[in-house]
Amino acid sequence: MSRGSAAPVGASLALCAWLGAAVFFSAVMAPAAFRTLPAPSLAGALVGATLPVIFYAGIVVGLVALWLGASGAAGPARVARNVCSTGIAVCCALGQFVAVERIDRLRARLTTPIESLAPTDPARLAFDRLHAVSVGLLGVAMVLTAVSIVLLWRSGLASAVSPE
Repeated sequence: MSRGSAAPVGASLALCAWLGAAVFFSAVMAPAAFRTLPAPSLAGALVGATLPVIFYAGIVVGLVALWLGASGAAGPARVARNVCSTGIAVCCALGQFVAVERIDRLRARLTTPIESLAPTDPARLAFDRLHAVSVGLLGVAMVLTAVSIVLLWRSGLASAVSPE
């Protein structure tokens, strides 16, 4: 199997693994932490300690998918796959290096847990905005990953049956 024929499979596997981890984190781990730990600040600390792993892995997987997507026939599908792969890496980088970093700096400045602040407190409002940005970026990266997987599989299947 050449790099050209293995690339869609390899990229799909990497993207599927990351998407599975991101879905598990978002749908299972984070909600379970807030349900089971005795204080929201403890759950936030757990989520805050594990989210960078998801974002860093997303950056790597997006770049790997971009590199592997460079092979194959040129055309609109390849451009779309490469745009998705780039988008995954960019969303995860922004999530980690902008949203998470700012949340960490905000938490470091506070003397009380976020949940103890009034809903109108400027620090609480800033946290809520950054949290929404982080969730949004992860969500966009997950959607781009799903689209990329579909595009990769379609291109992989097409090249596997072509008479080349």
